[in-house]
Amino acid sequence: MWLSDVSVKRPVMAVVLSLLLCVFGAVSFSTLSVREMPDIDSPVVSIYTGYSGASASIMESQVTQLIEDELSGISGIDEITSVSRNGSSRITVEFNLDHPLTEGVSDVRDAVARAQGGLPDDANDPIVYKDNGTGEAAIYINLASSEMDRNQLTEYAQRTLEDRFSLISGVSSVDLYGALYKVMYVKLDPTQMAGHGVTTQDILDALREENLESPGGEIRNDVMTMPVRSDRLYRDAEDFKQLVIRTTADGTAIYLSDVADVAIGSRNEDATYKNNGINNLSLALIPQSDANPLDISDRAHKLVDDMQAFLPEGTRLWVDYDTTIFIERSIEEVYSTLFITGALVVLVLYIFIGQARATLIPAVTVPVSLISAFIVASALGFSINLLTLMALILAIGLVVDDAIVVVENIFHHLQQGDKPWWPRTAGREKLALR
Repeated sequence: MWLSDVSVKRPVMAVVLSLLLCVFGAVSFSTLSVREMPDIDSPVVSIYTGYSGASASIMESQVTQLIEDELSGISGIDEITSVSRNGSSRITVEFNLDHPLTEGVSDVRDAVARAQGGLPDDANDPIVYKDNGTGEAAIYINLASSEMDRNQLTEYAQRTLEDRFSLISGVSSVDLYGALYKVMYVKLDPTQMAGHGVTTQDILDALREENLESPGGEIRNDVMTMPVRSDRLYRDAEDFKQLVIRTTADGTAIYLSDVADVAIGSRNEDATYKNNGINNLSLALIPQSDANPLDISDRAHKLVDDMQAFLPEGTRLWVDYDTTIFIERSIEEVYSTLFITGALVVLVLYIFIGQARATLIPAVTVPVSLISAFIVASALGFSINLLTLMALILAIGLVVDDAIVVVENIFHHLQQGDKPWWPRTAGREKLALR
């Protein structure tokens, strides 16, 4: 009862405390991130392994099965699922909700390290990462050109746009969709290989041993130190054609062009990316888990507008899909519902109580309580999302119920003949008694 006693006996102090709560609540509100749903740390760990050229059955038997056998001995696992495709294996480990995720990730990494020795030599090292529900792009920015082909668009996006958009505050990474990368093809001729006695392994060994650039130490004098490196001799298709595969017994060199056709081309596509029937590529901005996607959207739109003046001729850059529009409109709809609820509550109270003075109490209590709630939300690391705003709407009913109980109790005492107590009146009564 001390809070009510202080509020009645020291009304100025109560007003100041309410104003301070509103100020700190407004400051806390400005620091809260905005998202559609709460940030949930799901106890899920994923393992990805790449093995170029391997079929799905080989990935299942030689990669996925070996890792799953090691994972089966970890405690706290609720479910293990795996998907094996041509050239890739993905295993998802879901722990119990009460199991510490950090401990689970450590156990999974240890199990993968034990299984790594049995994996094929050409397979990539398995990648272990936490699946915390992030990784979905918030904004897709399309790039198209009437002058450049997709190889040139991809190179331009990698050299110019990818770094610019990754510097936006709150962006975790930028992924390219529909990109077409330039590669060098070595098309082997089995007939020529058999005639020269060359195997596929000979060609792979020659490419691995000759096409490298390694450090060669340092050259020092009294005033400077210069690094030394062995430069690569093979830079284009014509250079690779002169690569020596091996030398015959009589000293004749067998070149790569003797047993294969070498040419620069584009990587084979297994998917395409189109917008309105036009081939283009898209930059997907993936936000950080604690970032405000609405702020990222505003900065991305502004950067797209600023980049228009620097684009090559015939090139277009525009925001094609923005998921934050749905989030923003959903939040605005809940905000409007919140204000309508508060206004209807005050109106209904005025209709049934019939006195503006009595209705003023819940009318002031509701906004002060709601704004003050943001202080606790900020301290606990919450965000402004659909669930927290819906909780505020439900909290209006609780606040109004308490306010009505207080108002009804005051009217009850007045009807019993008690007089209103005011600090000034109480002071005068004390002086009169003296």
